[in-house]
Amino acid sequence: FVASPEEFTRKLGVLEGHCQAVARDPATLIKTIGAPVWLVRDEQEADAAAERIPPARRSLMRPAGPERAAEILHTFLRVGVQGFTFNNPNLTTPELLDVAGRVKRLLG
Repeated sequence: FVASPEEFTRKLGVLEGHCQAVARDPATLIKTIGAPVWLVRDEQEADAAAERIPPARRSLMRPAGPERAAEILHTFLRVGVQGFTFNNPNLTTPELLDVAGRVKRLLG
């Protein structure tokens, strides 16, 4: 799912309650979310991409170049997210796949 860091934290608490109810260690689960970014090459391209996102989805996905995307994703890592899935219809060229690689490297 895609959520804010605060919503993820709330849902993580719910998950931990369910785990406790069935005697499962929540540490055995990998916590992932849909990445709330639409990867683009740079911030100039981000401005143009923002206009192509339907208004109802703009709060869930922000166009961002590699550095800004890494900043956004770091906020989620700090609250316990362990991985991201990317549903970017624009990741279709070697250049844009390289952007994803740059984000991964920035996340270290």
